[in-house]
Amino acid sequence: MARLFEIPEQGAVGPRASRAGLIVCAVFAAACVTQEPARIAPSLPVITHNPEAVPWTSLEPLAGPDDFRFVVVSDRTGEHRAGIFESAMPKVNLLQPAFVMSVGDLIEGYTEDQAELDAQWDEIDGFVSQLEMPFFYLAGNHDMSNATMVETWRARYGPTYYQFIHKDVLFLALNSELFSMVSKPGHPVPGPDTQAAQMDWVRGVLADHPDVRWTIVFIHQPFWDQGREIHPDWLEIEVLLAERKHSVFAGHYHAYTKHVRHDSSYITLATTGGGSGLRGLLYGEFDHVAMVTMGEQGPRIANLLLDGIQDEDVRGEQTRAVVSLLETALVARALEAEPGPFVGGSAEFRVDNAGGAPLVVDGVFSASADIEPELGQISQTIAPGASAVLDIPLRAARPTPVTRIAPAHAFWTLRTQDRSGREIVHSQNSLLLPVTRFPCTRSPGAIEVDGSLEEWGTLRFAGLLPSVVEHSESWSGAQDLSYDFDVRCDGEFLYVGIDVLDDAIVASEDRIAREQDGIALALDGRKDPARSGTHKNYFAAVRDGTLASMLNLQGTTKTPKRDDVWATFMPPVPATVLQVVALRPGGYVAEFAIPYAWIDEKQEGPWEAVRLELSVLDFDPGEPQHATLWWLPSRFGSQALPLTGTFERP
Repeated sequence: MARLFEIPEQGAVGPRASRAGLIVCAVFAAACVTQEPARIAPSLPVITHNPEAVPWTSLEPLAGPDDFRFVVVSDRTGEHRAGIFESAMPKVNLLQPAFVMSVGDLIEGYTEDQAELDAQWDEIDGFVSQLEMPFFYLAGNHDMSNATMVETWRARYGPTYYQFIHKDVLFLALNSELFSMVSKPGHPVPGPDTQAAQMDWVRGVLADHPDVRWTIVFIHQPFWDQGREIHPDWLEIEVLLAERKHSVFAGHYHAYTKHVRHDSSYITLATTGGGSGLRGLLYGEFDHVAMVTMGEQGPRIANLLLDGIQDEDVRGEQTRAVVSLLETALVARALEAEPGPFVGGSAEFRVDNAGGAPLVVDGVFSASADIEPELGQISQTIAPGASAVLDIPLRAARPTPVTRIAPAHAFWTLRTQDRSGREIVHSQNSLLLPVTRFPCTRSPGAIEVDGSLEEWGTLRFAGLLPSVVEHSESWSGAQDLSYDFDVRCDGEFLYVGIDVLDDAIVASEDRIAREQDGIALALDGRKDPARSGTHKNYFAAVRDGTLASMLNLQGTTKTPKRDDVWATFMPPVPATVLQVVALRPGGYVAEFAIPYAWIDEKQEGPWEAVRLELSVLDFDPGEPQHATLWWLPSRFGSQALPLTGTFERP
């Protein structure tokens, strides 16, 4: 009998890994047995009127003797949503595939705490234990980001890359973190494995199996789609694969895209419980598993969603490219106003059509209690390569201070076509809101960062309504959570004081800051134009270093558990920054003090202005989701406005 599962030589591995080979050989032993083609043999009564008429179309079953099915599950982590991955396991059992493959990112990881790693892997193993068929683990960046995590993997699961053959199909499971770590691009994950050894192994495996009917590769990071020069080792692998029938599966981006390279499908899957906006098919954002049927003509892929079944062309790179253009086509310009009462002005939006088909922009405008758009709707067609500026006059329902204005809304629909003629529609909600540059006023007295705001006097930003509420269904109004705040300067420090009214405090030293009540404060001390710009993609801001260049503070009433993911991508808070959060009856108070020296260093001289982003998280006992209340819209999203939250030096 041919060996069906081969483990590369990588030194000593744990006992579980050695058992894995035996298990897979046993499960797939039937693949080595020659089978005759099946044929249905029904029994019929005597037919006298038309012996050629039968109640079927064929007697040949669809499945051939070498056909089989397997399921691929995708990213579970990166702001994972509880309950999704584990609920998918019994659904996979209903599908009865031969086995289940992973494309990595099963745990949140990014920690060297052994007890925490064991707990996270124990949780995953518990979910996977629901399966009635074999499950193949694959390492993603969340699973393998430091030496401790590598050793934990090897002790529990053995090799970090491996192969097996089932019914003459070669499966390769690769370790993308040996190519290049996500947290440290250009460097392999530390540990006993090396990228050179992995590449030698790949060359050897492919050379040893030149005549398999198909080769399927699994790797977490889609190196062919990283927006920069493709890793040379991956290019070599593509060359090695090019002369054979093959398919590739990856994850990592939490958005589905099919590429065609070397006349083969390169599939980046969406999520199976990982962080996602869940905006739907055009955006590639959905929870799914991929059911792959391996037949004579190669793999057929059915993407099984919670609400339907889609084939592998659910979103291709052409569609993604057009959607990406639409997502960035419409950009708000700042409607600047003086700090006093707002009377009126015009909101402007620039639209660029970088596509190859006409772009139709439709806007519908909705008033708030404070702002009334003078237009009810607008429509304009923009030729390929052209631009336009859409002007929406606004008037104040009554003179209202800029600090307290409730924004009006613009609901946009952008329509165009991809090269195949398929209509692509993108919807976007923008805020109609004046912005202003606030003075960082001097404090009437010395400020002590002690969790009390008594010496602050009247807070300028009091009684305001949040401009944006994420998961508004979890926020019942000001009695649920509200906050007042102010920003002060004294010549040495910039201070931020926040008074939060919260009807139920959810706080624990066993939770990270992002999973309990608290304040998220980001201060951008860079020069313009970088400081005043916007990003429509949070992850792009992580990748290009924008977030890491900012001072990101998290204030909770209890010392939170270390957030290893946050610590990996965000720089540590300087020791010179002061922060205190103190409980009070019905809520809590937070004070932050940022030294001028830190801001001066960012601006390479005496600072002139900073930009502040403030949000408050509201968790309530028993509610499955939490609300996030933004003072002004985040600059890292579709509702971003330039200049918001700018404070000038006194």
